[in-house]
Amino acid sequence: ATMKNLSGGQGQGCQFEDEDRYSNKRKWLHQLAMFGFLLCFASTSCATIMHYALNIQAPYPLLSVPKILGISGGLALVIGSFGLAGLKLQADSALGDTSTWGAEMAFSLLLGLTGLTGLLLVALTDTAGVPLALAVHLGCVLSLFLLMPYSKMVHGFFRLVALIRDAQIQLKAQP
Repeated sequence: ATMKNLSGGQGQGCQFEDEDRYSNKRKWLHQLAMFGFLLCFASTSCATIMHYALNIQAPYPLLSVPKILGISGGLALVIGSFGLAGLKLQADSALGDTSTWGAEMAFSLLLGLTGLTGLLLVALTDTAGVPLALAVHLGCVLSLFLLMPYSKMVHGFFRLVALIRDAQIQLKAQP
């Protein structure tokens, strides 16, 4: 969760944006995108439980668990995703794989758009714009989940497994 491995070898940050300048911006934006996604997922999960197990129908009040998680997650997701896309636009192209640039950019934008349409849906609650906003938001969510296995986002699951395995090896190596 702290993404300490995105702090560079000595904690100075990475030089993704410029070969001679180090920054932690990328790490912070990654954290915002990750926590935003997790909060949005938690929001959807809570709303599903409230709807199907507790028979509490949407729309939920502003100070309900799904709304609080969803709004905070949506804001973090939008800032993190669009921020990462902005850094990618500023980055030195020699420091990355140019063959995956378009797919990575498209996925970052889709992730941010999913958060943005979710926030728009909250803003339009109790208006005539809800059906269209809901259709657009659900289309973004569906696209996101259909594309996820083919995107860079799947690295999060593999990274988690690798970090767990590394921790196991470190524990075994201790006297």
